[in-house]
Amino acid sequence: MRELKSYVVYACPKCHLIQMSRCDRKTRKCFKCSAIVKLNWSVIKVLFSSDSAREAVEAVKRLKIGESGLDSRRIFVKSSSLRENE
Repeated sequence: MRELKSYVVYACPKCHLIQMSRCDRKTRKCFKCSAIVKLNWSVIKVLFSSDSAREAVEAVKRLKIGESGLDSRRIFVKSSSLRENE
């Protein structure tokens, strides 16, 4: 098993919601299904790990966008293009 960084991105084993946690935590409550997840990193698949909380948050966002099948270029629009449409 690879060495984990401070922040870990994983999917809930019950509902597969992508979440983030510090790697030193032992349990987490899933936001979606309210399951108490035991954070045993030898069992739960780690999708991403980082020492930076910002990087972990960005990884969660990107994984959720990829999971939904949406095109990220359509979600994040430059503010200048919004003004042109007014």
